[in-house]
Amino acid sequence: MELWIVRHGETLANRAGIIQGQSESPLSELGASQAGLVAKALAGVDWWRIVSSDLGRCQQTAKILLEAADGAGKTKKKSPPAPDTSSGGGEGGDRSADAPPAASAPEPADEGDASVLQVGRHSVLLDPRIREMYAGVYEGLPRGTAHRKAVKIKAKEAGISVKEFGAQEREMESGADLKARAAAFFGWVEGELLAHLSEARELAQLAPAGGFGAEAEGPLRMLMVSHGGTKF
Repeated sequence: MELWIVRHGETLANRAGIIQGQSESPLSELGASQAGLVAKALAGVDWWRIVSSDLGRCQQTAKILLEAADGAGKTKKKSPPAPDTSSGGGEGGDRSADAPPAASAPEPADEGDASVLQVGRHSVLLDPRIREMYAGVYEGLPRGTAHRKAVKIKAKEAGISVKEFGAQEREMESGADLKARAAAFFGWVEGELLAHLSEARELAQLAPAGGFGAEAEGPLRMLMVSHGGTKF
């Protein structure tokens, strides 16, 4: 199996030098353009599974990729390029703060299951286990903000004292916590793959050579749209 990982495009927060973590910020015009360029590189690839972080910037990126794929139609399969939308604005990059307008994040499919985003013929599993690392009190603040200042700002926003805020402050996620999330996610991927291979073997035994149920040409490919901190 091949796992193709695409980082979301630049966001307004990236452009302004803001720490995002698990807070939301939509793609900038540049970020949407970056996703469009990756979409061209991925045209014609057939996906076995498509997964995305449930944060809006990844949903937007996935939506751009898959809408472009539907628009291009079926073409000959390509060998994997090295897709990465990180150039031009990293997670919390130091770009100027003149943020251009951008579309809001798409809503999940309204089918009673908010963990699935339907984009044309593509079903995208929205998995919180591949979110960006939670940045604690620093989320939504400029890079380089001191902890004491960050606490004062957040306490003021919450309308409580610094002491009260400190007592309830949620700590920044650790690298070990992030790895545990990743391990749980890849454990699920492994289970899905083993189940698929088992079913394919059963079908191959029932089908005539080269007929229905025979193994498809090429490897299984999974598309994962995620973040700079969770590219593992």
